[in-house]
Order: sequence, then structure tokens, then C-alpha cells
Amino acid sequence: MNDTSKQKLDQKQANGLARLFNILYNSAFLYGGTHPTTRKNTALFFDSLENELLILPLISLIIDRESLYIEEWCVDKVINTKRIVSQFTKSAIVSVSFSQGIRIEEIEEFISLAGDSKGNRTAAEIEQVLLSKGINNLRLNYIRIGKITADQAIVRASEAPESKTSADEHVPVKTSLSKDALKEIEHVLSMAKLLEHPEKAAALLSEAACNPETSTGALNSISSLRNEIKTSSPGSLDVLLDAVYELKIDLAETIEIQKTTGKILSAADPVRKQINELTCDILLKLVKEEYQNGALPTKRLAQIIRRMLPDISELKEILPRLKETLIKEGMPLSDYLELIRALDLELEGEAIAGSLKDAAESIGVTIGDIVSAIKSEPGDSAKLIYLASEIRCGTGTDEMQLSNLLTDYIEKISVEMAADSREVTLPQGSKVLRKILGQLESELVDKIKKTGVEESVLLKVKQQLSSRFESAFDDAAVRYISSNGDSGKDESPEEISKKLLNFLDQQDQLSRFQKPLLEALQTRGLNAEKIEQLLKQISHPSSELKQALPPGTLFSNNMRFLLDREMRQHQRYKTPFSTIMISAKRILSADSHRIPQKSEICKIVPPLFSAAKELLRDIDLIGFTHEPDFGVIFVLLAMTGREGALIVKERLRKRIGELKVVIENQEFSIEPVVSVTTPVENTNVDLKTYLELAVKTHREEISTIGEK
Repeated sequence: MNDTSKQKLDQKQANGLARLFNILYNSAFLYGGTHPTTRKNTALFFDSLENELLILPLISLIIDRESLYIEEWCVDKVINTKRIVSQFTKSAIVSVSFSQGIRIEEIEEFISLAGDSKGNRTAAEIEQVLLSKGINNLRLNYIRIGKITADQAIVRASEAPESKTSADEHVPVKTSLSKDALKEIEHVLSMAKLLEHPEKAAALLSEAACNPETSTGALNSISSLRNEIKTSSPGSLDVLLDAVYELKIDLAETIEIQKTTGKILSAADPVRKQINELTCDILLKLVKEEYQNGALPTKRLAQIIRRMLPDISELKEILPRLKETLIKEGMPLSDYLELIRALDLELEGEAIAGSLKDAAESIGVTIGDIVSAIKSEPGDSAKLIYLASEIRCGTGTDEMQLSNLLTDYIEKISVEMAADSREVTLPQGSKVLRKILGQLESELVDKIKKTGVEESVLLKVKQQLSSRFESAFDDAAVRYISSNGDSGKDESPEEISKKLLNFLDQQDQLSRFQKPLLEALQTRGLNAEKIEQLLKQISHPSSELKQALPPGTLFSNNMRFLLDREMRQHQRYKTPFSTIMISAKRILSADSHRIPQKSEICKIVPPLFSAAKELLRDIDLIGFTHEPDFGVIFVLLAMTGREGALIVKERLRKRIGELKVVIENQEFSIEPVVSVTTPVENTNVDLKTYLELAVKTHREEISTIGEK
């Protein structure tokens, strides 16, 4: 014969199942039964349920008097049961029973039917669907906790006969009592009977309390019970407390019904007062036993008292008698004051825990997930909570503080996303990074605008983002460099060099990011000699390229000066001029094509430069408006309008297309990009604006060349 003591769920196990079912049900309610999050939570609940069903034939989740039970254990204090109780009540679901052999698919089907907020099915409809799909390990309304039948026998979960239907088991209680029955109230309200049948005692007391003829007998019974408690053993007090709470709840319900019918309730008031005193007696005796003449630490005692008294109003009522009891037990006044402070902290802690629980349920995650996130970034979490509150409540009194918070978060998110983008690994990645960062910041501002943030706040955010853009770009670049330095791959200095050359847009960025670059290399375990070698490799292309170009080549400063002079002559005398930009879009071999790497620019630009120069006149100028390793050659065509420049463009394309360059012992041809820019008629612009127009035109030319 099986040991029944081992085949019983304890409170801790019930609490664990309740938490997992609550997360599962709220997830289904918010997202639907088939959502991945719901499926994940179903698996967690199923694993725990299956483990408990190894020793139990049946586990029931039961709704009784707006409370939720797992077997005989009430879990109202562990989870927020309002949503489950409300939805189950609407569907006329009294209980859900899971039996051994249940499959996860059966739970998924049930939670999709009962938990989905879009559907509002009754218990009968859900049962019909379950039966049609052959689901017989999950039953609805099969059992009800502590229900009194017509013969006033208690039906427990472990006693429910399988052959009975739900209609057989749910026989209502008769609460209209005869005078002879009410005379026996003192016998029913003895401690033994109360512990054995709390529901029956509650029903009898409620009827007696609201009846003027029997209320005196009810008062005497409670008085006798209070005297009996004074001599009771500590072992039964916690069970007795639960029974008395049952009395209080049933009495309150009966009084509420009487109020609705308009009956006079003066007889019930003294009974209710005595019940409160009875509760207070039990609680004080329990506290006295826990205190053990000072053996228990004050903070631990505060926690125990809060578990006994979850209702704050009840705690306030009992405090005067609690002080008197503890002082009599020898507690120093200083310790009592410490207890009061600890109770206050406990109240605050439970309020926060309750808020976290509600928040976790609302988004389908566990409290542990939220706590872990807060622990990992406590400062950021505090800012984000404040930020969400401010957005929900309006801008408050300090728009600048809100705009600062918004700017910080937009910047942080944009920097992280931009630096982690795969596109940054392409040639001239820093240019790509700059573009992505700007796009992300704009998109996030647009999304925040839809939350109802004031225009004045958004304007401040945009201004701050604009003024801090370079700093944000530096942060993103440092993040990218650091992640490559600590990528965990076994890369040589040459491989790292190639990556960094691809990323750096202009040579002056080497000094700009030298510190994070050095730190990144040091994390790879490179010694000073290797780091120096790498830095030489990075800085070498620019000097090598300048040496490979013909003497007298016009570099950035000289070319910009001559272009500015040509623009001034055009504005004053209307003399025509055009400019051309030339670069290599791809290098082509016999069996492949690709974008040239940054380190390969020094091999491509010199032959490109020489080919272009051969086709130009003596009065034309050729050089660079940016650093040579930027890879773009700049041509200034004096006394040449747009039509003449387009002819030159075609000649250049044809000539460059015939070029062959050798890179790492492999021969490549060049696919050129040649763009033409001319002054806009009747519009005077400065040098910077004109160069920006020329660069934009060149980029547009690149985009028009289709992929082969």
C-alpha cells in the first residue's frame, strides 16, 4: 500500500506550480496560445507539473470563493490571481485537473482555448473541443475543494470518486438552519470542530450572527473559543488561524448579501467584532511563540508578522496589543522600535515586489528576468523607469531633464546598434558607420514622437543629438575597434591591419582613434614590437601612395586653393569650368569581382592617375581634394562646360577600362566610376558647398552602376 504522506503536494510545490501557471496564463492572455513566448512558458509549466505527477495521480487547480488553490493550498498570496479567477469565472470553470500521462500538447490546446483573450469560450465548449481531439488527461470541473454536500460531508481532492460527474459532486449547501440546529452552534464552534470542518462552522456562524435570536449564542461560542485558545498547543495555532480567516470571509460575504437585501444587521456587528478579537488573540499567541523570549532576530520577526498579516489595516489594528504583548515578554522598547522600522521596510519591500510581479506578468516574463536586468544595469534601469514615467505622465516640470534622458538613451542605443552593424565591415567602414548612426538617431526620434512627447522636448533632443554627434560617432568607432581587437579569433597583425584599414576613412583618423586602437591590440596579447609594426602598416599606405604618384601632384590644400580661385573667376567673369571625380568601384579578375580593400588602394590609384592625366590638356588640373588613400582622383577642367566634360568622361571610362593592375600576383581590370559636376546657373556657392555637391554626385554615380 502506498504511503499517502508522500503522495501529497506541499505548500512550496504548490507555490512553484502556481507561479509557472500564472506566467503561462498571462502570456497566453497577452500574446495568444500559439505565440513563441507562450509555448516557452508552457514547456516550463509542463516540466514542473510532470515532475510532481510522478508521485501524484492527479493535481487540480481550483477556484473557490474567488481564491485560487493548487490542491488544498491557497496561492493568493504568492501570485496575483485576479485575471485567472476572473476569466475562469466568466467561462464557468471551477477546476482544472491534470492526471498522470498528460502531454505538453494537451496543455497547449487547453491554454489556447481558455487563456486567449480574443476567445470567450465556456467550460462546456472547451470540454467539447478537448474531447473531440482525444484529450483525456485534462479535465474541467472534475473536483472542488472542501465542498459540503447535502449530507454535510467534506469532499476533498484525494476523496473525489472518479465515477462521479461534476454534477454529483457540486451539491449546494443549505444555509437555512432550524432553531435546534442553531442551538448547537457552541458545539460546532469548538476548536476541534473548527479545525475539522471550517466551512461548516463558517456557514453556521454567519447564519447565527445575522439572526437576532441566535447572535447571543454565537457571541458566547466565540468567547468560549477565545478561552480555549489560551490553553491550545502551538502546533495547532497556524491551522486554527486559517480556519478563523475562513470564518471572517464567510461572515463578511453573508453580511454583504444581507446589506443587498436591505436587512438590518445590528446583530452581526458584535459578532464581527468578536471574530476580529479572536483573530487578534491567535495572532498574538503565534507572535509570542515565535519571539521565544528574544531568541528570534527582530528583522525575522517582522517578516513573520507580515506573512501572518498581509492586510495593512489589520496590522495597524493589532499594533497596540502587539506592543503590550511583546513588552510583557521582555522585549526592550528599543527592540520594539526597531521592529516597527523593520515592519515599515517590509511593507515597502512587498509593495515593490508586488509592482515587479505585476510588471513581469504584463509583459510575459518572470520577476527573476526583471531583477537580473536591474542588477546588471541599476543606474540605467532607474533612468529608464523614470523616463517611461515622465513620457506617460507628460513632460512634468523639467523639460530639460526629460530631453537629457531621451538624448542619452537614443545615443546609447544608436551607438551600440551602429557599431554592431555588419555593413561597418565594408571598405571605408567609418563612413558607413557615420551614416548608419545618423539614420538610427532619426528613426528613434520619430518613434518617440509617436508616444506623445511634447514638440518642445523633441526639439531640444534633436539639438542635443546634433551637437553631440561627433562624440557619439567616436564612441561607436571605439566600440567597433575594441570589438575587433577582442574578437576571440586567432588573427595575425596583418589581418587586423586589413580590418582597420578597411574601417578608417581618412588618414587623420589614425591619430583620432590611436588610444582605443592600442588598447584593442593589447587585449590580443600583441607586444610593443608587433603593435609598432601594425601601426606602421596602417600609416604606410598614405606615404607609399604619395611617393608612387608623379612629382608635382596637387594634394588636398593646393587643389582646393586652385578650385576656389576658379570658382571666383566663374562668379565674376562667368567663365565656364567643370570638375570630374574618378574612383574604382570594383576590381575584376577572370573568375570574380570585388570591392577593393583599403590596403589595395595604393596599387590602384597610381595607374588610374596616370591614365587620366594622359587624356587631359595642359591647362587642366589633376590631383586630390581628400587624402590620396581615400581613392578618389579630382580633375579640374578649365574653360569647359558640361557638354565638353561629358565627352572627357566617356574617354576616361574607355581608357581606364583597358587598364590592368597586379595585386598580390594576380591581374585585375578596373571598373571605374566617373562623375561630372558643374556650377549651378545663377547660383553662387562657396568651396565647401561645391565639394559636398561633387561628392554627392559621385555617390549617385556609384549607385547607378548595376551589380554584375
